[in-house]
Amino acid sequence: VHKLRSQLSSGSEQTGIYSKSPQMQKILAVLPEYARSDSNVLILGESGTGKELIATAIHRLSKRGKMPFVAVNSAALPDTLLESELFGYKAGAFTDAKKDKEGRFASADKGTLFLDEIGEISPTMQVKLLRVLQNKTYEPLGSNEPVTTNARIITATNKNLKELVSKQLFREDLYYRLNVVKIQLPHSGNAWRKFPCWPNILSTDSTGSGEKRCRGSQRRHLPPSCAMIIPAISGSLKTS
Repeated sequence: VHKLRSQLSSGSEQTGIYSKSPQMQKILAVLPEYARSDSNVLILGESGTGKELIATAIHRLSKRGKMPFVAVNSAALPDTLLESELFGYKAGAFTDAKKDKEGRFASADKGTLFLDEIGEISPTMQVKLLRVLQNKTYEPLGSNEPVTTNARIITATNKNLKELVSKQLFREDLYYRLNVVKIQLPHSGNAWRKFPCWPNILSTDSTGSGEKRCRGSQRRHLPPSCAMIIPAISGSLKTS
C-alpha cells in the first residue's frame, strides 16, 4: 500500500490528478500554465477520459479558482432550452416565464463556464455563442439590453471538430475562437492502462471522506475497473 501511495504521489500535486500514463503526465505538467491564461480552452477526447476533471483542474488553479465553475451539457437540451439555460430570460419572455431567471453565463461571471459536448450544438446556437465570444455580451431571452460577461470559456467534445468544419457542420470562425488552447486527451485505454488516481481518491482519513468524494461527481468519470478497485484501496490506506 505504501509503495502504491508513493508511486501515485509522483503525479502532479498541483492539479490533484494522478496518473502513471506518460501522455497524461505531459498534459498535467502544463495545466498550471494554461490556468494562468484567460484564453479559451478546447478539450478533445473520448467519453470517459476525464475532460470535465481537466476543466475543473484548470479552473481551480486559475485566478478564478474561488469563483464559480459552471458546467453545462450542451447535448442534453434542445436549442430553445439551451438558449434560456445559457443566457437566462426575463419575465414574460414565454408562457411559463413568471419571473426573471439568470442563465449560466451570469452564474459563471468572473469564474469559468464549461460547455461539454460542444460539437453537438446546432448551427443557430453556434452563431449565438460566436457573438458572445466576439463581443463578450449576450441578451437574455425577452430583453434587448446586452449583458456583459466575464466568464472564461472551456469547451469539450468527443467529436473531431476539424472534420465537422470541413463538412460545414461546425462554423470555422467559432472553432478558431474556441481552439485557442487545445488539449488532446489520450485514448481511454492508454490513459487508464497504468491505473491513474483522480482527485482525493487516496486522501482518505478515518472517516472515509476521500472515498465519499470519489463516489460523487468525480467517480462517475472513472472506468468500471478503476471504480471497483478504489474502495478496496481506500480501505487499505485507512487501516495501514
